[in-house]
Amino acid sequence: MVELGQPVEFKAVTEGQNLPPVDEAVLNGIEDIKRTLASNDLEQQLAVLPDALNYGQPGIDLLEQVYERESGQLKWAACSLLDDWYLRQLTEAQHLRAVQEGNLFFAVTCLRTIEAGGAVYSNSISSDGQLMAAVIGKASKFIKIWDLSSNRLVHCLERHRKYFESVVISSKQELIVAGHAQVIIWNLSSRKNVYTLQAHRWVRCVATSLDGERVASGSSDGVCNVWDTSTGKLIHTWYSDEPDWIEAVAFTPDGTRLITAGECSWVRVYDLLNGELIYEKQIEEFAYEVTCIAISPDGQTLFCGGNEDNKTIAILNLTNGELIALLEGRNSDKSGNQYIYSIAISPDGRTLVSGDDNHTIEVWDLQTRRLIRILQGHSGDITSVAITPDGQRIISGSEDGTIKIWGVEDSAGIESG
Repeated sequence: MVELGQPVEFKAVTEGQNLPPVDEAVLNGIEDIKRTLASNDLEQQLAVLPDALNYGQPGIDLLEQVYERESGQLKWAACSLLDDWYLRQLTEAQHLRAVQEGNLFFAVTCLRTIEAGGAVYSNSISSDGQLMAAVIGKASKFIKIWDLSSNRLVHCLERHRKYFESVVISSKQELIVAGHAQVIIWNLSSRKNVYTLQAHRWVRCVATSLDGERVASGSSDGVCNVWDTSTGKLIHTWYSDEPDWIEAVAFTPDGTRLITAGECSWVRVYDLLNGELIYEKQIEEFAYEVTCIAISPDGQTLFCGGNEDNKTIAILNLTNGELIALLEGRNSDKSGNQYIYSIAISPDGRTLVSGDDNHTIEVWDLQTRRLIRILQGHSGDITSVAITPDGQRIISGSEDGTIKIWGVEDSAGIESG
């Protein structure tokens, strides 16, 4: 078996080889493509690859070989072509089978686009799937809240002189917002400020526990705070030895541990019962930072998005921090480090989605650890992704000023789920 990233030799057909019966024109066309792929000219290789779609199943077989055996831009060009081909070939029967088997993410398309009125930098979905909140605007001055069933904007919060950084809707239907050196809690029903909690310097991120009783914040000075949302009382404060930025915080589903991650690729896991640091780990595969994190529904696995040329996602054993695997996303045509802004896990734990600065959403099957879809449609960096609580929709926010809702339509063009 040829390992990914290793050069592959595409050999022309020689006399004496046994081949299945294939039309001579098709065979000649495929061999022309193979000869170009055997060259060292990447530009020509990328230019000729789409021609494989002109030769039916032999061309598809060739694209699958390129995807499995090659690496870099050639690999992901083949992946994109196969993705487009799959959607064109998706019959009603195949669609129905995908829905019946629960493989919805194989067949998702963009169902709706919401014009947000400015760049989108963070979003969150309520636990009942009815509301979505997002940080909007070049200066991150607005929090907008939409009713997802109607796409109707139901509320807009504006902050003067200071900006918002992160937003989350808790299971208690409270809106938790990070901005400047504060964490602000609003009641969504009364639309009143419940608490304004003083944090440290620049608050980069917030998260709530599954029951909504705790909120955590991570700051640019490496300080993490945890509060009781019912009383506004500060419960824990942790200072890292190095004042590195905290880019992401998350509670485990059982509410017993808190994970922080950020600059210098450090991940730290804290015990919320006794306030002790359980362990800290520096992900050596990430040269600069961990940009985002997500936890599996069973609380056993931690997923970390990185800031790397190959858009790596690290999979860690949450109990001890051991590296389980790396998911290497599609390389960008851009130079320098590439950025994964956000990752999300489906409620059944089978699927991971990520948003990046290549303007794409990558969809991963976590059982096979294989990239199964690349969703395109945004024209700017995708800064936030989320999956609805019923597992039926992907919500993506972008610097292009739009929020897209991705899902599956039935054969009559009606949204399923």
